[in-house]
Amino acid sequence: MSSYLPPTVATNKRLALLLFLSGTVFSTVASAQAQTEGPSAIRVESQQVVVPVFVVDKSDVRIARERGYLEELDTEVTGLAAKDFHVFEDGIEQQIQSVAVDLPRVWDVRDNVSHHLESACTPRGIWASPDLPPQIYSGSGLWLMHVYLISYVPPPASPVRPCHRIKVKVDRRRATVYAREEYCNTKNELYDAVDGTKLGKQMDDYADSARKGKFFVSVQASSFFGDSAANRVDVSAEFPSKALSREWNDNKLSATIAVLGIVYNSDKALAARFSDIACHPSILGDAYRGPLPLPEGDRNNYEFQVIPGHYETQLDLPPGNYDLKLVVTDGRKFGRVEAPLRVESFDQDSLAISGIILCKRYFRAPEASVQQERAPQYVPLVANGVEFTPAGNTRFKKSDGLLSYFEIREPLLAGTEAVKLQFQMRVRDAKTGELKSETDLLPVESAIRPENSVFPVAKKILLDKLLPGSYRLEVQASNSVGERTVWRAAFFGVE
Repeated sequence: MSSYLPPTVATNKRLALLLFLSGTVFSTVASAQAQTEGPSAIRVESQQVVVPVFVVDKSDVRIARERGYLEELDTEVTGLAAKDFHVFEDGIEQQIQSVAVDLPRVWDVRDNVSHHLESACTPRGIWASPDLPPQIYSGSGLWLMHVYLISYVPPPASPVRPCHRIKVKVDRRRATVYAREEYCNTKNELYDAVDGTKLGKQMDDYADSARKGKFFVSVQASSFFGDSAANRVDVSAEFPSKALSREWNDNKLSATIAVLGIVYNSDKALAARFSDIACHPSILGDAYRGPLPLPEGDRNNYEFQVIPGHYETQLDLPPGNYDLKLVVTDGRKFGRVEAPLRVESFDQDSLAISGIILCKRYFRAPEASVQQERAPQYVPLVANGVEFTPAGNTRFKKSDGLLSYFEIREPLLAGTEAVKLQFQMRVRDAKTGELKSETDLLPVESAIRPENSVFPVAKKILLDKLLPGSYRLEVQASNSVGERTVWRAAFFGVE
């Protein structure tokens, strides 16, 4: 790992004009107390409904020069309290319990390849934009605007009305409110954002169909150590950002990007599901005051930031064999992929090796406090101070570079320094089984000795001598007292 010079992930807490999260349609109404789609999905937590809200004053603007040209920015309305808001559920005003202020979870990642934006509006899900052109955010970072979190206790749920309409107003002249307009009573609202919605039902139907997708989607999934009942499964998907629909109405961008994952066990029964609606990290909105329509160059720049091309998340599953079905949609077209998923069984008291995740990208891992500003329940893949991004597509060009990430657990190392930990890797032709390369026993080097005796390992795989084709990477761990794990495998292609 000493050969890596990883870039960084950055968060920036400067205020900005407008930052929208996971709204289906982005538009503004220039009237007092107007509400439009915007912040993260409304969620129900411990019988509370939490509504994220942005508030701006369009009549009060400031001039920004940070991007190299003049731009008028609508002013954020700050200092609001519970007494300033009114929340209506299905037309009935609710008693607000509290109003908190937070920042959206959006960050700028500068990795070994380029830089891009990432955002999270569920605790374990991360959306990533395509690589951004140099002129986008080439300066000091992101502009973030505070979000109000309005909480209230909902009325008893009606069995004939699984979803509820939300309206938020604020006692402030010329204020425009950005908030979601619907939430549904579902089993797992915080991790399954589309469940119960019209869009979610369409995605459910598509996932269980045999229809071919309108655009290509690829997925990689592997399991890592969890607790005694379930293991952590990493899921990473890639899809072509350019193939996803978006619409411009003058300077208003409309886009709906969502993902759904359904996991079935070997008995074809539902084992788990997750879904998410893309967080939109930046949009021009009403900041533009120039001639219409918006210049094509500015449109392209904002589309790079808003329309994602990568999604990753984590879920907990007990050991077993599963079938993962994943659907991505832009609200009109659907892409789907299906992949087998094996969640390994690990002996808590013995030497063990996790599954393998293949990566193309890495960057210097942020501090723990910054990680909490990202997706707070996502466990990053970090080895020796470097964070690795799982690849959604495991076909590699020789220029990409292939990095493998896996974990080794050695309980004996919890109480002694005498036991040494090591691993061995080999690459085989996936069709013939012919051995293509093999390493000697390599020591596990970690600057930090973890309390749970789990050691993360990252190793580069050389592709120079591999011809185009399909290959199987195999990894085995061992210790200095003669114990060995089984061989774990991951498949990849070389173009």
